[in-house]
Amino acid sequence: MSINVSVVNMIPKSLSGETNQDSEPNLAVNPANLNQMAATAFTPNPTGGALAPIFVSSDGGQTWSLNAIVPGATAGFPTGDITLKFGGTSNVLYGGILRADTLAMNVLRTNNYLGAGAMTVLVSRANEDQPWVQATTATSIAGTPDRVYIGHNDFNTQPKTATIEQSLNAATAPAPAGFAPITIASRTPSAAPAFPSPCSHRREDSVGERQLSRSGARRLAFVVRCRPLQLECGLRCLV
Repeated sequence: MSINVSVVNMIPKSLSGETNQDSEPNLAVNPANLNQMAATAFTPNPTGGALAPIFVSSDGGQTWSLNAIVPGATAGFPTGDITLKFGGTSNVLYGGILRADTLAMNVLRTNNYLGAGAMTVLVSRANEDQPWVQATTATSIAGTPDRVYIGHNDFNTQPKTATIEQSLNAATAPAPAGFAPITIASRTPSAAPAFPSPCSHRREDSVGERQLSRSGARRLAFVVRCRPLQLECGLRCLV
């Protein structure tokens, strides 16, 4: 069986001469419409202003443009850490960022990723790091709410910084849309983790936990499985 792979330059042709860093890319595909994609990197807004751009495509990634809808940009510094994810069937795009102007963690939402309106700020909190967003739609629950989980390091709870920000009704509820942090570290590490807590939603029939620990230079990964939250998290670590 042959597989065709297309390599597409996401930088719009009109900006093909740019020399920005464009690092730490993140890609989100709308499960309800696979032609709809959004991506991020440390890419500044070519026209300046207080909104940083995301890359957007509505033709399955064949062509891309910039849409400046992320709040908190400054001159020369568009945003800190940023990840995106679409809800399962809601067409809502969620973001977790560190704002460039304050470095506060923001949880963001928009129901029109192609529109000109800035993403809505649902949560803003200082001393957080490395937000990693996952989202799905609970289609078996009345009202089909979006479940959104954001793994991050919460330095407000040191030394137990491994944290999940969760909302069980993220698409339509007003800010803060039910988002609240849950510290998932049960043991005290010798130092705060230097890596984010990437999450993936999935159903589990049992509940178990393997907690992060650190011994000298050795860093061990943790996994949390929790059936009520339909959540699995893993810490990307070095050994």
